[in-house]
Amino acid sequence: MANQKLTDLSELGTVADDDFCYIIDTSDTTDGANGSSRKAQAKNIRGWPKTAAETSAGVTPTAYQFAPGDVRRYGAVGDDSTDNLTAINNAITVMNTGGGGEVFIPEGIFQSTDTIVMKSNVHLRGEGSKSILKLANSAVGNLDTTTGDPAFVLAKSASFFKISNLAIDGNDANNSTLFNNLVTSLCTDFQIFHIEQNNAYGSAYQALTCSEFQLTGWYIHEITGASGNPGEGLYIRKCNNWTISDMLGVDLDDHLIYLSGTTTTQTVDGVITNCVGTNCGRTSNSSAFNALDGVRRVTLSNCHAYDCKRGFTIIGTADGTEDISYIGCTAYNCDDATSPTGFSISSASDNHQRIRYVGCKAYKSGMATASAAGYGFNIQDADDVSLFNCEGSLSNYDGFYADDVTKLRVIGGSFRSNGEEPSVT
Repeated sequence: MANQKLTDLSELGTVADDDFCYIIDTSDTTDGANGSSRKAQAKNIRGWPKTAAETSAGVTPTAYQFAPGDVRRYGAVGDDSTDNLTAINNAITVMNTGGGGEVFIPEGIFQSTDTIVMKSNVHLRGEGSKSILKLANSAVGNLDTTTGDPAFVLAKSASFFKISNLAIDGNDANNSTLFNNLVTSLCTDFQIFHIEQNNAYGSAYQALTCSEFQLTGWYIHEITGASGNPGEGLYIRKCNNWTISDMLGVDLDDHLIYLSGTTTTQTVDGVITNCVGTNCGRTSNSSAFNALDGVRRVTLSNCHAYDCKRGFTIIGTADGTEDISYIGCTAYNCDDATSPTGFSISSASDNHQRIRYVGCKAYKSGMATASAAGYGFNIQDADDVSLFNCEGSLSNYDGFYADDVTKLRVIGGSFRSNGEEPSVT
């Protein structure tokens, strides 16, 4: 053994994490010009050592070559078959326990048989639409229901978190029971951006009693309806101080964006900008953008509805909607079989107030369904409504119709469809 060369040593087939290996530290020449001998445990040579946060969380890595927070470190495999529930939730728990950090989802299809639970101060980040979280086959019965409908990815009572640059696939072809892809409940101060959502059998996203959040850069497609939840893109309920921007929704059974509140807890102080819905409301005869009861102080700008059943609607039965502004919005070719309308207000109790349309345009309402009366603007049961430089044209009935409206102002614009003059009753 004396003076034996390293190249002559026999190879050890298996090295346990706790085995010691000898290495040469070339930065330390105490023992000679070529460096000094050191020893280290094999797991530390392989990559990142176990962190204090992992110890505190009771999580032991299985692949030390990956950095803390990388889901592969905890056993995740993006092969579209492995159940990655424990690995992903462990990564989130570790980052949360350490005071915050990034959980990384690399490219791949990472299935999960149960709810992935987001926590405060964690950034769940992928590499783009090829980083996919996918609900496993027949998994809906396992999902968390504490917020109502089953949720695949859930943040509850969390704050200061982010979700970005990944796709969420609800796999509704193999999960035929109602569920939602992503739910935030009782959360504050969060951002969700650059997300692709598809194949939910319910809603792509629900925000329930949340505040101070931003949603931007989403692509939502193929959201299917279910009993009690007809297939929305975004459902925003009882939330305040929020922004939604740069959304594209395609082939949704119901609304792209649906706002609602209650008499005591409204959805308030929101901005929706640069959002487009195409073929929305395909099975429910509903609009791309809808505000129900209890919505206050919301502005929609540069939003567009193309080939949807209806464009922009305000409806209600109890607590009205107030201080809503539409700026530079367009509804094109709305073709609901019963009431194809670009922009509409309706209520059973005449309680919508201070609604503004500025530079909005509605084209070809009802032209695809000639048996139904199509309106560019259909304003009913409201108080203090203003239209500035708006246009309603090429509809199969009225470009503009108003009934039971108090304080109606129409300044500039053009409204003529099928030879009909604007109608006010």
